[in-house]
Amino acid sequence: MPSMRLRLRLLLTLILAMLRPRMTVAETSSLWFRVLPNDVDILHVTNDRYLAYMDLGRNDLAVRIGLLAVVRRMGAYPVVRTLTIRFRRAARLFQKIELRTRVLCWNDEAAWFEQEFFIGGRSICLAYCKAEMRTKAGVVSTGQLLAMAGHEVVRSPAVPDVVQGLEASEARMREAQQEKQLAHAA
Repeated sequence: MPSMRLRLRLLLTLILAMLRPRMTVAETSSLWFRVLPNDVDILHVTNDRYLAYMDLGRNDLAVRIGLLAVVRRMGAYPVVRTLTIRFRRAARLFQKIELRTRVLCWNDEAAWFEQEFFIGGRSICLAYCKAEMRTKAGVVSTGQLLAMAGHEVVRSPAVPDVVQGLEASEARMREAQQEKQLAHAA
């Protein structure tokens, strides 16, 4: 039954996002969640639930910057390519948590998001996510998506140092994955 509850949260998030004010790509989306019994593993929020919350945050942002209608018309869907998360404190049952989501930068293939969780204004978890939009034909240009959503004159901010480091780490992981695949095939 937990997956049904997550679908309900997704539906509610999408509906509320459509009712909230439109945003620019440079703005930060904020969502509030109450930690429910199905979100916890004994005492605190489970690791996978943070990832589900983050999906909701990116969906809220996509709707509010006008991307949902565009990707639906194109038959596009999001794919997370890289995600790193650092936990500082645990969220507990019935606590109210805030998730702030913002786009850090993008290129033609993907966008980097910063997503941070707060309890009482204090950061408890920080994550960085690289995601792309795909169709059956392949990756959809981020610039094309933004232009179709009415953000044709917006340019990506400079790539922050943290993203440069994560890109280097992602490249090393890709190389290791290819080496393992070659070794396994031999």
